[in-house]
Amino acid sequence: MHHKHNPMRFLFLFSLLLFSQNTHTQTCNYLAYDGFAYPPNTPLEGLQGGTGWQTPWNVQSENTNLPGFEIASANPLSWLDLQTSGNYTSGGLAYLTAGRRLNTSSTGSFSNWLSPDGTIGKAGTTLWASILLRKNQNSDEPVAAIWHESNLQWCDGCTSNKVAVGYFGASSNVGGQRRWTLRIQDQFYPTAVPMVPNETVLLVVKFEFQAGSTSVSLFVNPAALGNDAPQPAPDLTQ
Repeated sequence: MHHKHNPMRFLFLFSLLLFSQNTHTQTCNYLAYDGFAYPPNTPLEGLQGGTGWQTPWNVQSENTNLPGFEIASANPLSWLDLQTSGNYTSGGLAYLTAGRRLNTSSTGSFSNWLSPDGTIGKAGTTLWASILLRKNQNSDEPVAAIWHESNLQWCDGCTSNKVAVGYFGASSNVGGQRRWTLRIQDQFYPTAVPMVPNETVLLVVKFEFQAGSTSVSLFVNPAALGNDAPQPAPDLTQ
């Protein structure tokens, strides 16, 4: 798992889950979660809270500059009545990126989803992921969460195999409007939902793994969450 930005600031809360159990209490069977419940003004590099992770957060070049990739609490991300820890990560510095490896060991939380080669994606299984994301500046600088298979946690450019959601600059612009976008490999699929600066968005991703292919669906600000799939239908499926 990886998230990326260029020099602009963004905010991020991440979870990867199997299913939701209760709409009102919003409890879930989390396989991996990080609510960034760390002290504010702390560099992200080396932090290792949450659950379902194999390694701590790793910022490119182990960078600990402040301001940079850091924990913040002012003006927290919020979406309807979704419960959050209140803290988030805000990034970053220049063109550095940051990432964290999911626990893909044979005894880890994703053991039932591992393919024979040890990567997540066992045929016949499904995973859901969700993030709260906000871009604070009205610019074309990208802001995204990326899942990839590189051995370098922060380096999505080290492999062509990736799925990402967020805003990707010119690749997300349609008719002069910036839009939230699904990326698969090097193909970009803008939704009809505009990216509004300073406005938090809930992005929910469904991965359906089959032999030889994966179906990826993106829900942008779904109206309902719970035991069933988010409603309404996904904004995109590829």
